Amino acid sequence: MDTSAWILHVRPFKENCLLVDLLTQSSGKITGITYKKKKTNEASLQPFNEIYTSWKGERELKNLQKIEVIKPFFLQANNLLAGLYVNELLVKILHPACPLSEVWLLYSDLIHNLSIKTPLNKLLRIFEKNLLQALGYALPLTHDALSGQPIHPELHYCFKWNEGFVQCDTSSSMQRAIPGWLLLQYHHNEMTSEIEPTVKYINQYALQSLLGTKSLNSRIFFQKKAKRVLPL
Repeated sequence: MDTSAWILHVRPFKENCLLVDLLTQSSGKITGITYKKKKTNEASLQPFNEIYTSWKGERELKNLQKIEVIKPFFLQANNLLAGLYVNELLVKILHPACPLSEVWLLYSDLIHNLSIKTPLNKLLRIFEKNLLQALGYALPLTHDALSGQPIHPELHYCFKWNEGFVQCDTSSSMQRAIPGWLLLQYHHNEMTSEIEPTVKYINQYALQSLLGTKSLNSRIFFQKKAKRVLPL
């Protein structure tokens, strides 16, 4: 059965093969093997290409039967770096062959938006937030996890993984104290330059808990090499 897919990552395998990480519409993330061919158009095996594909095999590593490009997307500058970051995040965070139609839609919207001029910081932060929700780890931005009381704009809260946001004292807390008004603003996707650094901290804290010991090489590399701070 043919299915639509996005190419996330391509790397050499043995002498004449390539490993291709795909986000498929029907089966979630899969890794497939394809053979290098003299007449193969290398442009078809690039990240951010939307393709039709099919495969054989019951094991985790599939044998890709075909790759036909539906539409290539050419990202540039910081949008390219952001796309590479998201691709690596999905490769490392998604379980193989676990269908997640919501993640497919989120990623499709993201790539379309990255291909045009759009506010990059807000785009990434909202994508990360929606990805966490799609994976079953929605950020509880409206209620105190300990008391159950609604988040109060004038109080401060600390983020505890697998619990949520708990009211804390800014003078004694060892964790980052986050104002309640910021959490409520983020809940409504009202992203501003004022709150973006804290939102980035919240998202990365939550995502790192899912990554475990895995690190994101793209984030480390680009932040070291870039002349200006990137929103990764």
